[in-house]
This record gives sequence, structure tokens and C-alpha cells, in this order.
Amino acid sequence: RLLGVEGHISRPSTQRNAVMRQNELENVIFSPEGASEDPLLTSTSNDLPWHQGDSSIDAFGYSSSTQGPQSQFGGSLGGQVGGAGGMGGSQLHHRGSSAQGSPNAGINRTISGSIGGLASPNIQIDFENEPPLLEELGINFSHIMQKTLAVLIPMKTLNQELMTDTDMAGPLCFCLLLGFCLLLTGKIHFGYIYGFGLIGCLGMYTILNLMSETKSIDFYRTMSILGYCLLPIVSLAALHIFVSLKGAFGFSLASITILWCTVAATRFVEATLDMRAQRYLVAYPLMLFYSCFALITVF
Repeated sequence: RLLGVEGHISRPSTQRNAVMRQNELENVIFSPEGASEDPLLTSTSNDLPWHQGDSSIDAFGYSSSTQGPQSQFGGSLGGQVGGAGGMGGSQLHHRGSSAQGSPNAGINRTISGSIGGLASPNIQIDFENEPPLLEELGINFSHIMQKTLAVLIPMKTLNQELMTDTDMAGPLCFCLLLGFCLLLTGKIHFGYIYGFGLIGCLGMYTILNLMSETKSIDFYRTMSILGYCLLPIVSLAALHIFVSLKGAFGFSLASITILWCTVAATRFVEATLDMRAQRYLVAYPLMLFYSCFALITVF
């Protein structure tokens, strides 16, 4: 009888202890301040109340025993741990080995991690080594100056690095400057400039890729070459503001300007596509292209 009464009394006591331990664990999980102070997180599994039966509970809170208090508490513990990880973004790592066969075998498990949101990585930006804004936009004043000098001085040796630069800032400025010079003479020809430029660049892009046997050229590089070589026409338009070009003088000056643009553009194409043997075939459509701009400048 004494044993029976004593065993009958000890079961509710064990349940109460388990409930108290469960409340302590909940306080530890949801309060980061006491996570490192509670002895429950560093204790072995033999000291925990849910291991005082005939079975062991695995890392996820599941028990192989059929006893009510142990399985209920183990299941609720797994739910609490999983819920804390989902709500707070915590990372719980269980390390240990499970005992099989012997109910009294010790299982050392530690719970480590951070309760709450994940810390964001430290992102450091080196502003001192950032490239300049004009370089990020593809505007290189050194290349613009070198290409401009290569057009103004046809006998100047071309740098191969300049041929790979698809700079559009220079051609756009030259087209706007040509339209502004014509505007000062009373001619609003911005539409003609853009129209002749786009159609001519598209035609030259097609012709050059059909004629080249080894290399190819893209459309932006074609526009860059033809736009830079438009600079002599811009000079002719600027001269037309002060001097009338209608007559023999204007016709001779326009012819020299067309020839100048053609020679400069042919050298650019020759250096880009290695078309030394086909340079005269390339020069003919280029001459027709720049003749259109000379006509709208003179007349």
C-alpha cells in the first residue's frame, strides 16, 4: 500500500515539475536576455523531466513512449521550439546523438542560436575607388579629343584602342552643332540631319558587314565613326554663317570638305575592319553620305 500511495502521489508531482520546466523554457525562448542564464539549455537529457521514463525524446520533441505526460510534454516542446523559430526568425541548432536500447543512456544536446531576426550583413562601399560619373556614362574626353584630332589631321596615326570605343557623345555634339550653325543661317534642318544620319548609318552598317570577310562592325560603332567624320561639314556650316557659299568658291570648298570627310571615315573603317584592299569601294558610299550634308549646308 505504501508503495502504491507513494507512486500515486509522485505522478502528479512529476507532471507539475514538467509544467514548471515547460514554462521556464518558454520564458527563455521568448526572452533573449535569459537565454544564456537558464540551466535548462545546458543540462543533459538525464536531468530533464521528460527523460525520467522508459523512453527518450528526439531532437524534435517526439517520444516513443506511450505514457501521457511524457509524450504530451515532448510534443508541446517541439511545437514551442518550432514556433519560436518561425515567429522570431531564430536559428536553433541541435547537436548530439540519440540513445537506442538503454533508457538511461545520456544524450548531450545543446541549443545555440540567436533569438529574433537575422542580422543583416555588413555592406561596405568604397567611395574612394568609385569611377567618375562621366566614365560610367561612357563619356571619355580624352578619347573625344584624340578622335577629333584624327579627323582634323588625316595623316595622323590611329590608335587601335580608339577604334574599339563606341563613343556617341562626340557625334551627338557635332550633329547638334551642325543644326545650330544652319539655324543661324535661317535653315531649320534638324530633321534632315537626323534623317540622313540614321538612314546613312544603317546603309553603311549593312554594306560594311557584307564587304568585310574577317571582322564585323556593330551599329553603334558605325554611327560613332560617321559622326566624328562629320566635323569638316560642321566647319563648312560655321563658315557659311559669314560667307556665302553659292558660286564657284562655295562649290570648290564643299568638294574639298566632302573629300576630307571621306578620307577620314575611310581610314577609320580601314583600321577597324582591316579592309585595306577594299578602301576605294568603301570610300564611294561614304562620299555619297557626306555629299547629302554638304548639299543641305550650301543650299
